[in-house]
This record gives sequence, structure tokens and C-alpha cells, in this order.
Amino acid sequence: MALVRGAPHPDAARKLIDYLLSPGVEARLAAGPAAQMPLHPGVPVPPTVKPVSTIKDMPVRFAELGPTIDQILPYLKDWAGAQ
Repeated sequence: MALVRGAPHPDAARKLIDYLLSPGVEARLAAGPAAQMPLHPGVPVPPTVKPVSTIKDMPVRFAELGPTIDQILPYLKDWAGAQ
């Protein structure tokens, strides 16, 4: 989630972000069909959702990604259903 610089309503955007990332909403999203992974410690994690603590960092070499974009983009468009 991000707040875009120069957004026309930054205060409203901040309020929305704060609401969506609140522990209560995170608990509902984790328990719902989307099975969102809660970020707040103390928010119950249903057995069908992996805890955020199980995520392992993956090294990314951004300089190497650029040349592969022509290969990756068709896959991403197909995956996202983009035309």
C-alpha cells in the first residue's frame, strides 16, 4: 500500500491507509476469503494463513531485472488478465 506523492487528497488517503492497516481490519481480512496475512503482532492468524514471520527475504538484483522485462511482461499480463 502506498500514498502517491502529489495525490489530490493526501489526508483522506492517509486515513484510508490507517484504517485498512488497523488491527481490527487486518483480523477481518485474515479471517475472510482473501486470507490476507496480518502485519500487526497480536492479530490472530487463522490456521489457513501463514504468519508474516515465516516469510524469508529474497535477494533481488534490480539491475538484472531491466533486461528481462520483455520476457517477463507477457507472462505478467496474461497472469493479471490484461489485454
